[in-house]
Amino acid sequence: MDGERRGDHLKGWLEPVFLPAEEALRITLPDYELLGVDGALIIASVAVAALGIGVAIWLFGLFRADGRPGIVERTTDRNRLTRFLYGASLRLWWFDDLNHLLFYRIGGAVANGVMWFDTRVIDGVVNGVGSATQSAGDSVRRIQTGRVQNYALGIALGLISVAVLFIVLAR
Repeated sequence: MDGERRGDHLKGWLEPVFLPAEEALRITLPDYELLGVDGALIIASVAVAALGIGVAIWLFGLFRADGRPGIVERTTDRNRLTRFLYGASLRLWWFDDLNHLLFYRIGGAVANGVMWFDTRVIDGVVNGVGSATQSAGDSVRRIQTGRVQNYALGIALGLISVAVLFIVLAR
Protein backbone atom coordinates (compact mmCIF):
# COMPACT_ATOMS: atom_id res chain seq x y z
CA MET A 1 0.00 0.00 0.00
CA ASP A 2 1.61 3.30 -1.02
CA GLY A 3 1.84 6.39 1.22
CA GLU A 4 -0.90 8.26 -0.61
CA ARG A 5 -3.44 5.53 0.02
CA ARG A 6 -2.45 5.18 3.70
CA GLY A 7 -3.01 8.92 4.22
CA ASP A 8 -6.36 8.70 2.44
CA HIS A 9 -7.35 5.74 4.61
CA LEU A 10 -6.51 7.63 7.83
CA LYS A 11 -8.19 10.79 6.58
CA GLY A 12 -11.30 8.81 5.59
CA TRP A 13 -11.38 7.13 9.00
CA LEU A 14 -11.15 10.49 10.84
CA GLU A 15 -13.44 12.35 8.44
CA PRO A 16 -16.61 11.96 10.58
CA VAL A 17 -14.74 13.62 13.43
CA PHE A 18 -13.27 16.60 11.59
CA LEU A 19 -15.67 17.17 8.67
CA PRO A 20 -18.45 18.92 10.66
CA ALA A 21 -15.93 21.37 12.13
CA GLU A 22 -14.33 22.02 8.74
CA GLU A 23 -17.74 22.70 7.21
CA ALA A 24 -18.81 24.96 10.10
CA LEU A 25 -15.58 26.98 9.91
CA ARG A 26 -15.50 26.83 6.09
CA ILE A 27 -11.89 25.64 6.05
CA THR A 28 -10.04 22.65 4.67
CA LEU A 29 -7.26 21.19 6.77
CA PRO A 30 -4.13 20.15 4.89
CA ASP A 31 -3.16 16.50 4.66
CA TYR A 32 -0.47 15.10 6.95
CA GLU A 33 3.04 15.70 5.61
CA LEU A 34 6.05 13.85 7.00
CA LEU A 35 8.48 16.43 5.58
CA GLY A 36 6.37 19.40 6.67
CA VAL A 37 5.56 20.86 10.07
CA ASP A 38 4.03 17.56 11.23
CA GLY A 39 7.23 15.63 10.62
CA ALA A 40 9.38 18.38 12.19
CA LEU A 41 7.31 18.25 15.38
CA ILE A 42 7.63 14.47 15.52
CA ILE A 43 11.39 14.64 15.03
CA ALA A 44 11.75 17.41 17.64
CA SER A 45 9.72 15.53 20.29
CA VAL A 46 11.65 12.29 19.69
CA ALA A 47 14.95 14.21 19.88
CA VAL A 48 13.99 15.82 23.21
CA ALA A 49 12.96 12.42 24.61
CA ALA A 50 16.22 10.82 23.42
CA LEU A 51 18.23 13.69 24.91
CA GLY A 52 16.43 13.22 28.26
CA ILE A 53 17.14 9.49 28.21
CA GLY A 54 20.80 10.17 27.37
CA VAL A 55 21.21 12.69 30.19
CA ALA A 56 19.55 10.29 32.65
CA ILE A 57 21.89 7.47 31.61
CA TRP A 58 24.89 9.81 31.90
CA LEU A 59 23.85 11.14 35.34
CA PHE A 60 22.65 7.97 36.96
CA GLY A 61 24.49 5.34 34.95
CA LEU A 62 23.02 2.44 33.07
CA PHE A 63 22.34 -0.51 35.38
CA ARG A 64 24.30 1.13 38.22
CA ALA A 65 22.66 1.11 41.62
CA ASP A 66 24.67 4.03 43.00
CA GLY A 67 24.58 6.25 39.89
CA ARG A 68 26.90 9.20 40.00
CA PRO A 69 26.05 11.02 43.23
CA GLY A 70 28.93 13.48 42.85
CA ILE A 71 27.55 14.82 39.57
CA VAL A 72 24.04 15.04 40.97
CA GLU A 73 25.20 16.84 44.12
CA ARG A 74 27.37 19.31 42.17
CA THR A 75 24.50 19.99 39.78
CA THR A 76 21.92 20.53 42.50
CA ASP A 77 24.18 22.62 44.74
CA ARG A 78 24.87 25.26 42.08
CA ASN A 79 22.18 27.71 43.18
CA ARG A 80 18.94 28.02 45.11
CA LEU A 81 16.79 27.20 42.08
CA THR A 82 18.47 23.86 41.36
CA ARG A 83 18.38 22.95 45.07
CA PHE A 84 14.68 23.80 45.17
CA LEU A 85 13.90 21.85 42.00
CA TYR A 86 15.86 18.82 43.18
CA GLY A 87 14.22 18.89 46.62
CA ALA A 88 10.79 19.32 45.05
CA SER A 89 11.36 16.37 42.74
CA LEU A 90 12.49 14.25 45.70
CA ARG A 91 9.26 15.18 47.49
CA LEU A 92 7.23 14.33 44.34
CA TRP A 93 6.32 18.01 43.90
CA TRP A 94 4.24 17.77 47.09
CA PHE A 95 1.42 15.98 45.25
CA ASP A 96 0.94 13.50 48.09
CA ASP A 97 0.77 16.32 50.64
CA LEU A 98 -1.62 18.30 48.46
CA ASN A 99 -3.77 15.23 47.86
CA HIS A 100 -3.86 14.52 51.62
CA LEU A 101 -4.81 18.11 52.40
CA LEU A 102 -7.46 18.53 49.70
CA PHE A 103 -9.15 15.16 49.63
CA TYR A 104 -8.50 13.67 53.06
CA ARG A 105 -8.56 16.65 55.40
CA ILE A 106 -10.73 19.26 53.65
CA GLY A 107 -12.82 16.75 51.70
CA GLY A 108 -13.27 14.62 54.80
CA ALA A 109 -14.36 17.64 56.85
CA VAL A 110 -16.86 18.66 54.17
CA ALA A 111 -18.16 15.09 53.92
CA ASN A 112 -18.55 14.88 57.71
CA GLY A 113 -20.40 18.20 57.75
CA VAL A 114 -22.73 17.10 54.98
CA MET A 115 -23.31 13.76 56.74
CA TRP A 116 -24.13 15.57 60.01
CA PHE A 117 -26.55 17.90 58.19
CA ASP A 118 -28.17 14.93 56.44
CA THR A 119 -28.59 12.80 59.56
CA ARG A 120 -29.54 15.59 61.98
CA VAL A 121 -31.48 18.08 59.88
CA ILE A 122 -32.87 16.27 56.83
CA ASP A 123 -33.49 12.92 58.50
CA GLY A 124 -34.57 14.74 61.70
CA VAL A 125 -37.28 16.65 59.85
CA VAL A 126 -38.46 13.55 57.98
CA ASN A 127 -38.47 11.44 61.14
CA GLY A 128 -40.15 14.25 63.10
CA VAL A 129 -42.95 14.54 60.54
CA GLY A 130 -43.35 10.76 60.61
CA SER A 131 -43.49 10.68 64.42
CA ALA A 132 -45.99 13.55 64.56
CA THR A 133 -48.20 11.82 62.01
CA GLN A 134 -48.00 8.53 63.88
CA SER A 135 -48.82 10.11 67.26
CA ALA A 136 -51.70 12.07 65.72
CA GLY A 137 -52.99 8.83 64.26
CA ASP A 138 -52.72 7.14 67.64
CA SER A 139 -54.72 9.98 69.24
CA VAL A 140 -57.41 9.92 66.57
CA ARG A 141 -57.64 6.13 66.76
CA ARG A 142 -59.00 6.38 70.33
CA ILE A 143 -61.75 8.71 69.16
CA GLN A 144 -62.88 6.50 66.30
CA THR A 145 -64.81 3.77 68.01
CA GLY A 146 -67.26 2.91 65.21
CA ARG A 147 -70.25 3.76 67.39
CA VAL A 148 -72.65 6.30 65.86
CA GLN A 149 -73.67 7.65 69.29
CA ASN A 150 -70.08 8.75 70.00
CA TYR A 151 -69.89 10.54 66.62
CA ALA A 152 -73.20 12.34 67.28
CA LEU A 153 -71.91 13.43 70.70
CA GLY A 154 -68.73 14.78 69.05
CA ILE A 155 -70.73 16.74 66.50
CA ALA A 156 -73.01 18.17 69.23
CA LEU A 157 -70.02 19.23 71.36
CA GLY A 158 -68.38 20.81 68.30
CA LEU A 159 -71.54 22.82 67.49
CA ILE A 160 -71.88 23.98 71.08
CA SER A 161 -68.23 25.11 71.22
CA VAL A 162 -68.60 27.01 67.91
CA ALA A 163 -71.78 28.71 69.20
CA VAL A 164 -70.08 29.70 72.46
CA LEU A 165 -67.08 31.04 70.55
CA PHE A 166 -69.37 33.01 68.25
CA ILE A 167 -71.25 34.55 71.20
CA VAL A 168 -68.00 35.48 72.97
CA LEU A 169 -66.48 37.08 69.89
CA ALA A 170 -69.71 38.84 68.86
CA ARG A 171 -69.78 41.02 72.00
